Amino acid sequence: MRFKANSTQQESVAQAAGIEALTQAALIQDQPYLPMNRGRAVGRLRIVPSVEAARDLSPTDIVVLREVPISLPPVAGVLTERPSTVLSHVNLLAKGWGIPNAYVRDAAQALAPWDGQWVQLDVAPGGYTLRAATEAERSAARQAVRGTAPQARLRVAPDLRRDALVPLTALRAADSRRCGAKAANLGAVQAARIAGTVVPDGFCIPFAAYAQFTRSHGLAER
Repeated sequence: MRFKANSTQQESVAQAAGIEALTQAALIQDQPYLPMNRGRAVGRLRIVPSVEAARDLSPTDIVVLREVPISLPPVAGVLTERPSTVLSHVNLLAKGWGIPNAYVRDAAQALAPWDGQWVQLDVAPGGYTLRAATEAERSAARQAVRGTAPQARLRVAPDLRRDALVPLTALRAADSRRCGAKAANLGAVQAARIAGTVVPDGFCIPFAAYAQFTRSHGLAER
């Protein structure tokens, strides 16, 4: 049994701890392209060299990530040089925001001439396309985010009514407000019993239990 790393930071921590980790790059081997979330976006292309640089982004940015961060502020689209999975946190964010996301091998090198320019990105099953955005497209993209805080627009209130641990077998996609999208979707995949797909047993610590713990230990005020 090996640990499955879902971000660059997880890979680094596992290596430092002497834990043998299985990376998504090893799983997909020579595959040069993997669409995680299909769609179209207009924004300014930004090549992001490190996890630290991923914190300073705008909702109108289409980012090319050389490393896969654990989290990401709202952006217009995502291309990563390091492969991840459809259940990675970055892709769950992309899916929730309705933005395109794909793995593209050597994306930073291939797209270096576009760095800093406004583009239209299309992510499709067979590949991605990139072209210069028109002035009308740029104006529409700016207008879509102007005057609205992305965090407020995208926030979904968690269900804090039940704090009991929930087995994965009892979770379905509709339980995302109770346990988060990743756990809820894992439960749905397990229940679907897809041939050749194995989802290990597990359990979810609901948001309510987390909130109760932080309150009882005074962590919310720190």
